[in-house]
Amino acid sequence: MDAIELLTTQHAEVEALFEKLEQESDEGSRRELVGRLVDRLTMHTTLEEEIFYPALGALPGGASMAAHARDEHRNVKQLLEGLRDPHLERDACRERLNELRRTVEHHVAEEEQDMMPRARSLGAAALRDLAHWMEDRMHAGEVGAMQAVANGRG
Repeated sequence: MDAIELLTTQHAEVEALFEKLEQESDEGSRRELVGRLVDRLTMHTTLEEEIFYPALGALPGGASMAAHARDEHRNVKQLLEGLRDPHLERDACRERLNELRRTVEHHVAEEEQDMMPRARSLGAAALRDLAHWMEDRMHAGEVGAMQAVANGRG
């Protein structure tokens, strides 16, 4: 698997979570799904910002694409922060989720139509290396989250 395949797989997983949220009526299950969505998007944006965008920045026009994507990530992170509120009312949560979904879908479309085809010019070996670094980073993030929970901080 290369970096583009890894990221597009994550895009599909996030879209599936949005779909499940749209169908879920049980409040407890909805909150669990929102938590999973927040966690997945947080890790995904981290992988892109720490690994994928810097690699893209080395390509002609890549730095401006990466800067634009980081700006969009700031919007996503603000929406995610609002969803972390455990006292968020159902209607307010639904509104934020709808806005988040629109924002994420726009961002994903730009990445998959513009950014990722350009990133292919990095070459197959480089994209595989990026995927390995992303997998290592995901594992480190999971371990860090487990340690935080074990230490009473999660």
